[in-house]
Amino acid sequence: MIGRRFGPLVAILVVMLVTVLVRTARIQIAEHEIWAKEAVNLERRSSLVPYHRGKILASAGETMVEDVERYQLTFQWREFRRENTVGQVALASAAWFGGPVDLISDPEELGERALTLLRLSPADLNRLASSSLAHEELEEAAVKRRRAADAGFYIRRILELDSRSEGRLRQLMSLKEETRSVLELAASASGRVNLEGAVRERCWESLDDLARMELLLGRPRGSLISELEGRGEAVADAVASRLFQSALGFSAGRLQTGSLARIDLSWLRRSLAWSEDRESLWRERVRENWREWMLSLEAPEAALRARFTEDGSLGDLLVFLSLVFRSEGASDFPWTGTPHARGESDVFQLASLPELIEPLPLFLSELSHDEDHGAALLSGLHGVRLSELELGDWRIEWSSESLEGWKAPESAQEAAERWAGARTSNQLRLSQWLATRWALEWEHGWSSLLRSLDQGAGVRLSKARVKSALDDRDHFLKDLGRRVHLLEDSPDYEAVFLLTRYPERFRGFGVETRTRRTASEAELSSSDPIWKILGHARTMTLEDSLSQEGDREEFGALRVALRTERNDASLKRLVQTLTRRDEQHGAEGVERLMDEELSGENGYKEREGLAEQRVRSGNSANMSPVHGEDVRLTLDLSLQRAASESINHPDPTDDPRFLDEAWFASPTGAICLITPEGQVLAAASAPNVDGRAAIPHRDGQGAFAHERSLRRYTGLPVGSVFKPFTALWCLEEGLVTADQSLSCVPRARDGRMVAGYHSVNCHRSSGHGALVMSDALKVSCNAYFAQLGGRIGSKQGFIDCAQTFGFDLPTGVNGGGGGSGIREDYKNPSFHSKGSFSSSDLERGANGLTVMEGTPLQVARAFASLATGALPTLSFTQDGSPSAATPLSISAHHLNTVREALIQVAQIGSAKLLSGLDVAVKTGSADYLPMSDQVAAQLHYPRGSKPSSRKHTWVAGWSPARNPRLIFVVYLHDVGVTSSHSAVFLARQLLEREEVQAYLMRTGQ
Repeated sequence: MIGRRFGPLVAILVVMLVTVLVRTARIQIAEHEIWAKEAVNLERRSSLVPYHRGKILASAGETMVEDVERYQLTFQWREFRRENTVGQVALASAAWFGGPVDLISDPEELGERALTLLRLSPADLNRLASSSLAHEELEEAAVKRRRAADAGFYIRRILELDSRSEGRLRQLMSLKEETRSVLELAASASGRVNLEGAVRERCWESLDDLARMELLLGRPRGSLISELEGRGEAVADAVASRLFQSALGFSAGRLQTGSLARIDLSWLRRSLAWSEDRESLWRERVRENWREWMLSLEAPEAALRARFTEDGSLGDLLVFLSLVFRSEGASDFPWTGTPHARGESDVFQLASLPELIEPLPLFLSELSHDEDHGAALLSGLHGVRLSELELGDWRIEWSSESLEGWKAPESAQEAAERWAGARTSNQLRLSQWLATRWALEWEHGWSSLLRSLDQGAGVRLSKARVKSALDDRDHFLKDLGRRVHLLEDSPDYEAVFLLTRYPERFRGFGVETRTRRTASEAELSSSDPIWKILGHARTMTLEDSLSQEGDREEFGALRVALRTERNDASLKRLVQTLTRRDEQHGAEGVERLMDEELSGENGYKEREGLAEQRVRSGNSANMSPVHGEDVRLTLDLSLQRAASESINHPDPTDDPRFLDEAWFASPTGAICLITPEGQVLAAASAPNVDGRAAIPHRDGQGAFAHERSLRRYTGLPVGSVFKPFTALWCLEEGLVTADQSLSCVPRARDGRMVAGYHSVNCHRSSGHGALVMSDALKVSCNAYFAQLGGRIGSKQGFIDCAQTFGFDLPTGVNGGGGGSGIREDYKNPSFHSKGSFSSSDLERGANGLTVMEGTPLQVARAFASLATGALPTLSFTQDGSPSAATPLSISAHHLNTVREALIQVAQIGSAKLLSGLDVAVKTGSADYLPMSDQVAAQLHYPRGSKPSSRKHTWVAGWSPARNPRLIFVVYLHDVGVTSSHSAVFLARQLLEREEVQAYLMRTGQ
């Protein structure tokens, strides 16, 4: 009897015990790793610890660029609507009345709306939740139940009760037949009497806090509320887009607004309490955003991914583009298969009509061969050529400055050829165009389909699709509402203090710190073109991100994996090599040139899980960041300021005969100062402010704050400052001797007698007579040097002459090891574009004209070689070792001959205005453009001596004359008078400055 009674019970117990043992064995053996990971991850937290990029310092240690921790104010919509009184009233009101979310900015109105909601009863909320059950669709009923639940939640939040009182209130409100107001129930639950007054006061305080924040942020009155409301609208837009995509399997933006309007989206409107006008606004926004997203992100990413493949063909590009146009759940690409394999439609695969399930585009033209997977796409619909495509509403994007003017290929073959041989920028354009072409064909098919299905009430989706989408609504609201939005970058500290001191009063607002690469405007004006040489740093590009995609996935897996020595080693390797998305690296200039030194290594901080803490005494995965090294420049800030002020704000000349007042009022040009060893002390350019009005009738360069010490934006002949190098080359090659006389006499030319030689006129119409080299340099005789040009005799000979002194060659600012970063236009255009030089080219080139161009720093480098006998490597950075210099293949005797002549230039020659200064110098006036009557009207010159051309004027030299410590170059752009009446005056102003004299005194000790 007992056995019969307890036998089944014992059997059940045995079965249960066996089940437990089997389950335990499965957990311990088969699922050991899964559960071990869960234990490890319990309480594990990890984060990258950013390093600080090294500082860029001036020569004396002044900080010019550094990483600075900056505050940012952020805003989160979800927390604001749940925790801030203004948001709570708006959301409760929207839920109860079924209208849009409207943030109220008037304290009295806000208080009255709050109390109106609080006077509702649980019975009222229940009537809203159940009102649709009898006569409306279940979907509408679900929407109203959700509205009632939301209204109840936000109404309770308005009261701001403690947790215990709120728990009691929830219990009381759960009684659906309760007719007492929420306000009365709250008083009963909390024991508080004057809740109505407290609510009014809280409404007033919330708006007062927002007004105070608005004032601290410098916002116009009332604009902050509008901005927050706009953020709420953006969240709602995003939720609508996610609901649509969940229902149809693709983004709403892929449809033209007219086609999108054919789909019945009343279910979406009801779920978000939208009006038809609000839905229409969303349709416009989502379409505009999708077009921009396609061209700025998806098409560039497809192009980059295609380049990273083994073949990198046009077919690879189309494979990646196809992923964008594939419906969710589709497993193949649009061009695979034939129309017959797709069902009854030639364009779409349809499950059933009229309920729309999975539309998929299919291009009608099939491949005739396998060489080009894109033939079907490119052959087009209805025989339309690719280049003849009507752009529809895409024309807005393609009319932008960056895309306008790009010519589409005419055929698939041309597209494939252009992709294969194009530069990256042209491949990007082709990808953007193909994405547009694809989108338009997809839209064409959709438009045809929807027109055929729309019977006037809009195409309705299946109930299953709508229900599936609406089931995700709350998840979308939560996820998208939690996204942090940047409210204010670099706010005043008063705003930061207010938020951090009283966080409970500013729910939804937050303060974050971000490391910002910051240039010191205290050292130099932010508009100074020298910053273009220092360059800038940037965060990772799309190409950077894609190139590290595999490592990033591995890093994510390792962060949650079981800790082993091997995993730790891999994790450390990835921490050191992966680029953070906000990590900055040099994009150009010194920032790029010295990126390796300036960059550091990220750290890693991890709090281990419980399982690891039991078996390990310390976390070996933790790493401290290694900050980047500081880089010290050669720039002397006092000299840089002096040079910048001199070229941007020159004093007018005191020469009453020849004067270009217009240039001195709006200067354009550059000043460079370097050491004889090649360290760049100053590189100043004018203008230093963009958008300045250029001098009328000149070349317009005065409107642009270009960096001009290393760059050429127009023709840049160096003029007579090249003559010393012509002289040295010819002396060393035996083409002339120092005491050999050459004649400068008048000859008939163009119907008049003027001094010169062949194609070159001398600036002195009566000529200089017979001259030896030193005299020719002192008076800068064009005829003398034209004859030397004839003796050089060939293009190659002339190039050899120029390159001996660094012209047509890199200056070295990017490092002797072939570094890059600082942009310089070192090539002489004529050397590379002309097959040979005529006799006129050689005669003029020997005078620094026509075929002879150079930048101010190339001229400075050449004069440093003349002063020292060795061609230095220029540098903007100090690395602790002297700059490399290449000895000139010029004898000391010949160098001394030319040097002595340049000392005389400053005493009795063309630069005698500098006679009181200890300098060796050469002037130059290079013909630039013909003189016009309009420019001539801007000048002062003696009657009968109208200048024949506009010029670039130069002064280059060194100081002291016999013990060089400073090389200087002054370059004036598009001037109406010669160097002796323009650049020499500016050179004197520069050399007499206190900063320059102090430098010479300091280095002479």
